[in-house]
Amino acid sequence: MSKAEIKKKFDEIVAFAEVEKFLDTPVKRYSSGMYVRLAFAVAAHLEPEILVVDEVLAVGDAQFQKKCLGKMHDVAGHGRTILFVSHNMEAVRSLCSRAVLLSHGALVSSGGVEEVLDAYLGEDADSNMEQVWHDAHSAPGDDVLRLRRVRARATSAGCDYLTIENESILEIDYQVLTAHEQVCISIHLFHQGVCAFVGGNQSAPHACGRYQARVVIPPNLLNSGVYSLTVYLITNTTQHRVVVRDVLVFRVEEQQARAEYLGHIIGAVRPRLSWTVEPLSEAEARPQA
Repeated sequence: MSKAEIKKKFDEIVAFAEVEKFLDTPVKRYSSGMYVRLAFAVAAHLEPEILVVDEVLAVGDAQFQKKCLGKMHDVAGHGRTILFVSHNMEAVRSLCSRAVLLSHGALVSSGGVEEVLDAYLGEDADSNMEQVWHDAHSAPGDDVLRLRRVRARATSAGCDYLTIENESILEIDYQVLTAHEQVCISIHLFHQGVCAFVGGNQSAPHACGRYQARVVIPPNLLNSGVYSLTVYLITNTTQHRVVVRDVLVFRVEEQQARAEYLGHIIGAVRPRLSWTVEPLSEAEARPQA
């Protein structure tokens, strides 16, 4: 930036980075968060033709992240290009009109945002309906609880994939190694990085041994697309003994053809709601002057 540009943008950059109180502090003494905030503020006010932003939303509080997204929307709205590198799928979805998926430097997928996010989340979606730990010593957990197996399956006979229209079951096998523990299970189901729902059972005392918990996902709840499951095994209602993120990644398919709308319906869930439509009287239906 030229001196004239710096002078013109100085106050705006300082205000955006929120470092007014630290103007007399050498930058080398800034925390990593302050450093990145200032760096983003400078870069965003450079007015470049192409702005490359790499995981800037990994730093800073929610308010600053919101400011960053707003600034990038503003930059893009003025006809400039932003190359936004991130694993934050909601940020990618809200900011980007196109997406590119890279793996080890090679192009995997390029196209619309939803299409590429599905590719990113669903690379193993067809082969990760079950996770088993045969060796108790290497299974996730500690000397109190171990997770031994997690499986997603359809209840329909002969169906080896999950569909919107049919009931699905999640099975969680675990091993209790210390008697009389109060054990409960919590599941977090994510759709493209957004939590679709959280569910858990009641805490109950367990004797030593193997157990299987089953939870039924009713039909016409989940939307089509790729989901990931995180499992928690908890003792005494608050102590997380086991946390396995993305233990399963699976795809939910749409089986029945829809005559009314053939495009993809957005959202993590797609419940079948009950609607009623009733005619109003002629006087009620007529617009009032």
